[in-house]
Amino acid sequence: RRAPDRPRIRGAVASRRHRHRHGSENSEPPVLCESRRATARDPTDTGLSGLDVVTDAGLQDADRLTASGEAALDGGGRLVQYRDKSTDRPRRLQQVRELAGLCASRDALLIVNDDIRLAADSGAAGVHLGREDDAIEDARRLLGDEAIVGISCYNRPALAREAAAKGADYVAFGRFFSS
Repeated sequence: RRAPDRPRIRGAVASRRHRHRHGSENSEPPVLCESRRATARDPTDTGLSGLDVVTDAGLQDADRLTASGEAALDGGGRLVQYRDKSTDRPRRLQQVRELAGLCASRDALLIVNDDIRLAADSGAAGVHLGREDDAIEDARRLLGDEAIVGISCYNRPALAREAAAKGADYVAFGRFFSS
């Protein structure tokens, strides 16, 4: 049974609870967020299930981004997460708008890393925030309640619980395997 103060597990992350193993002294139950994106038809369908594709400006040429995104969506991607830490805002806005159009044409979602304004200006479905970024409340104020807001938790369950309490749609704990 879940504790009353623990968020409910919903949507794409629900299947992960089956993989979580209890029993280790140091393990804590997963902390996952209830989403405002659930549909009336199926309250657990948040649209966040499937293959998530993360772009990285440092790993590919900028002129290949849209083609790479298209290939990833053709291969089963359901969500594209745009990640570019550069300060070239005009280029980033152009890229995100192209990806937003591509995602819309494929019934996929686009999330922008770190930049709430870029997410708002591009028509992205939401934003993913880290510890150096703006607050969840700022994202909600600018993007609205229907936007997807994800938070990096750096393998710290306390940060996940805090993010869930503040209205995050999902939390990320980092990689499980070396890449």
